[in-house]
Amino acid sequence: SYCRHAATVDQAAKEIEQAYQTLYCARHEARLNAYQEAIDTVKGLPEWAELPDDFQINAITPLSVRFCAEPKIVQGQAACASCNASIPQMESDLAAAAGLRNQVILRIQEFLRPEEKIERVKVGDVISHNQTIGSEEEVNQVLESLREALLKVLASGSKVILE
Repeated sequence: SYCRHAATVDQAAKEIEQAYQTLYCARHEARLNAYQEAIDTVKGLPEWAELPDDFQINAITPLSVRFCAEPKIVQGQAACASCNASIPQMESDLAAAAGLRNQVILRIQEFLRPEEKIERVKVGDVISHNQTIGSEEEVNQVLESLREALLKVLASGSKVILE
């Protein structure tokens, strides 16, 4: 029963909580770094200064809502008191960071140049995800496939953002 092993159970519980907090803080920091980098990239665009303040705020929101600078972990709680993100949520946010950054950049480009048609080309959609490259000839084949896909988009009158 618990009474006979209280000290052992309490020590184990404390160790589990410390391990969880270490993992939680690491994920929290990784998410912070990823979204700080994404925000810095967007704000570092030459076009950023041309944007109206209200557009800047709205454009950056998908990134800034996931930005929590300091985890506030209350003992016995499983999530930060500020952002309330779980570990799976933070892992999902990390996986989404680059895509959200790219969406913000596209939105800025569309706002500044609405007459331009812009299309995103994902390299992984053009070449096989499992393709290994082991020779110069294979490099040339991959580059030719990418070249053909890019030229097709350009021929349709769109500009290309390569992902």
